[in-house]
Amino acid sequence: MPEVALLPDIFAFSAAISACEKGRQWQQALSLLTALHCAGVEPNVLTYNAVISACEKSGQWKLALGQLRVMQEVALPPDIFSWSAAISACEKGAQWQRALGLMEVMHELSLLPNIVTHSAAISACVGGGQWQQALGLLSRMPEVSGIPAGAVINAVRKVHGESAAALMLLGSGRCGPSCR
Repeated sequence: MPEVALLPDIFAFSAAISACEKGRQWQQALSLLTALHCAGVEPNVLTYNAVISACEKSGQWKLALGQLRVMQEVALPPDIFSWSAAISACEKGAQWQRALGLMEVMHELSLLPNIVTHSAAISACVGGGQWQQALGLLSRMPEVSGIPAGAVINAVRKVHGESAAALMLLGSGRCGPSCR
C-alpha cells in the first residue's frame, strides 16, 4: 500500500496555534507561524488572532503589537478580535498609552470597540493611575457600542478591586443621588 503524505493546511496550523494560545506557549505559536510561512501556507486573520492572543496571554505585549503591525503590512485587515487582543496585551503590559493609541487607530478606521476592547483599555488606564482617561472612555462607551457600563465597572472591580470600581462608578455619574 503506498504511503500518503498529509500536508498541513491553514486549518491545521490555526488549530495548533490556537492550542498554543490556550497553553500560553507564545514561543511555540510564533514557531508555528514561521513553519506555516515555510510550508507556503498563507496565514489568515484567525491565525494571526491566535498568535496575538498567545502573546497577550503570556504578557508579551511587544510581540502582540508586532503581529498586529505585520497583519497591516501584509494587507490583512485586523478585525475586532485582533484589536481587542492587542489592547488587552497592552493592559497586561501596563502600557496604557499604547492601549489608548490603538483605540484611536480603531476610531480612525471606523471600527467600533466591543466590551472586551473597552474593558481592556479602561483597565489599562486604571492600572496606570489614569482615572480621567478611564472615565473618558467609560463616558463615551455607550455612544460608541451600547455596552452597559456596569459590565465594565465589574471588570475593573475584578482586576483592580472594590475601591477602583467605586471611583469609576462615582466618576462616571452613573451612581445616582444616593451615592453623593
